[in-house]
Amino acid sequence: MTKEIRFADWSMREETKSLWQSCFAERREAVDLFFAYHFHPTDTLVLKVNERIVAMVHILPGEILTETGRLQA
Repeated sequence: MTKEIRFADWSMREETKSLWQSCFAERREAVDLFFAYHFHPTDTLVLKVNERIVAMVHILPGEILTETGRLQA
């Protein structure tokens, strides 16, 4: 069994979409919107087992609002 954690690449887009849909009960349209506007390979880590993506994490940019202003998270 081979395991690998790595950043995604564009060729993994459909496989990560399928994984998302198998884990969450969301409409395909909602998943398509997320991937159209928020998916980027350099912000997505995948766990591959025997060349198959079995887990992923999306590292989305965000901001923290404080009394003195906004901070990049």
